Amino acid sequence: MKPTRLPKKMKQIIVYHRPEAKQIPGISQQVLAFYQEAFDHMPHIARDWLERGLASPRLYLFLLLDEKQVVLAAATFQLLADEGELLHFAVSPQRRRQGLGALLLTQALVHLEEQGLARCFLEVRAHNIPAQALYESQRFKCIDQRKNYYQDNHEDAKVYLWERSTSDNNIGN
Repeated sequence: MKPTRLPKKMKQIIVYHRPEAKQIPGISQQVLAFYQEAFDHMPHIARDWLERGLASPRLYLFLLLDEKQVVLAAATFQLLADEGELLHFAVSPQRRRQGLGALLLTQALVHLEEQGLARCFLEVRAHNIPAQALYESQRFKCIDQRKNYYQDNHEDAKVYLWERSTSDNNIGN
């Protein structure tokens, strides 16, 4: 994927899919530090898991960077055949409610659809209404709820599904 042209204060969207081995430690360090800052409840993301994932053909990492190469938003997807899962998604706390999450998610889905994605699942905390609204704006539909899903506080998770449109390829509308 070519870097996407973005407004002045944002540099580009970077897609990592099987980066060079020498890049992986730096990428994983940058992403884990960002997720640590961005998540209210930090999901368990082991550095070795992320590094193995980055080397595999199934993991896609999307980063939205500003002009100083600071991460503003990140999304980690796993893709197997035509089915994907959004594993982690976050926007910098200082940059929320500015459309950055929608921008990154839209571009990620377009890119993954070009790779053959037909449907994508995700789980989101039941109390995270802003994230649910974002996902719904991108054509994700709530299909289930998992009781006591999160280990840190036993909060429920809502399960969402995105499916490729059969009538058009206009993601986000």
